[in-house]
Amino acid sequence: MKDSITLYSSPTCPICKMLKMELDKKGLEYSYVNDVDTLLGLGITHPPVLEVNGVRMQAPEARQWIKGQ
Repeated sequence: MKDSITLYSSPTCPICKMLKMELDKKGLEYSYVNDVDTLLGLGITHPPVLEVNGVRMQAPEARQWIKGQ
């Protein structure tokens, strides 16, 4: 079964851009949300947040997850 992956980010966040590049490098398919109003509506105040199969993780944990794929 394919993982459901969403990257919630800010348009000006360098760490967000790094996670996006790591996802792309691994060839992982994901949704990308970088609209601040949407993030705030979801309760995300400190992007980046990577959501995998409904589980949200901050950047350090997200990088570890991506490396393991």
